[in-house]
Amino acid sequence: MATTKIASLPAAETRGEAMLLAAARAGTPANLAGLPAAQRLVRGALISALYTPGAEDGRLTFVGLNLSGAIISGPILLDSLGQSGTPAPALVLHECHPAAGAGIPLLMRGASFAAVDLAHTRLARLEARGLSCQSLVLTGLIIGTPDGRVDLEGAHLGAGSQLNGIGPAQEAQLPPLLNLAGARIAGSLNLAGSRLRALVLIGAAIEADLQLDGARLEAPGAEPAMLCNSARIGGTLRLVGTRVQGQLRLLGTALAGPL
Repeated sequence: MATTKIASLPAAETRGEAMLLAAARAGTPANLAGLPAAQRLVRGALISALYTPGAEDGRLTFVGLNLSGAIISGPILLDSLGQSGTPAPALVLHECHPAAGAGIPLLMRGASFAAVDLAHTRLARLEARGLSCQSLVLTGLIIGTPDGRVDLEGAHLGAGSQLNGIGPAQEAQLPPLLNLAGARIAGSLNLAGSRLRALVLIGAAIEADLQLDGARLEAPGAEPAMLCNSARIGGTLRLVGTRVQGQLRLLGTALAGPL
C-alpha cells in the first residue's frame, strides 16, 4: 500500500467530503448517491489536493480515489502528475455532476496514471494531452459544453481503455470533438455508440481494431467528420451501423485488417 505526503489538505466542509477523505485513507470507494444534494458537494480543489504530494508532517495512506454520485464544485487540476516515474494512483469518478454550469473542467495534461475511469460523469471538457494511462475508461462520458472536447493528443493508452458512448448532454447540443492525434493505443480503440462532431486520429497508432459500431459523427457545415490521415490500425476498421455527416479522410492510413 503506497503512502504519499499530502500538502495542506483542506478540511471537509460537507458530509460527502468527510466520506471521501475517510475512504481515501482506507482505500475504499466513496458512494455519495444516497446523500441529500447539499451533502454530496465535493470541491474540485479537494480532489486535486488529494493527488498533490507535499511536505506536511501528517501522512495519508493513499491507494487512489474512487468516488461516485458526487456533485463537484470547481475544476479538477491534475496536470503533470506521475512524472517522477511512478504513475499516480487510480482516479475513478462515476456518475459525478457539476454543482453549477455545463460540466466539470478536468485537466490532466502530461500526467501519468495507473488508471482513470470517468464513466457517466459530466465534464465541461477533458484536457489530457500527453496523458499516459494503463487503462482509460470514458464509457458514457457526458460533455456538457456545446464546443466541448476530449483532448487526448499524444496520449499513450493501455489495452484496457474504453472510450465508447461519449456524447453531449442534450440531443440538440453540438457533440464534442475527440482528438487522438498522435496517440498510441496498446490494443483496440472502442468508440462504439459515441456521438461526436469530429474524430481526429491523424498520425495515431492503434495496435488492434478501431471500432465505431453504432457511432454518430456529425460534423457541422463543411468540416470533416473523421480525420484519420497517416494513422496505423493493426486490425479491423469497423463502421457497422455508423452514421456519418461529413467526410471520412483516411489518406495514407495503414490498415492491417479489413474495412
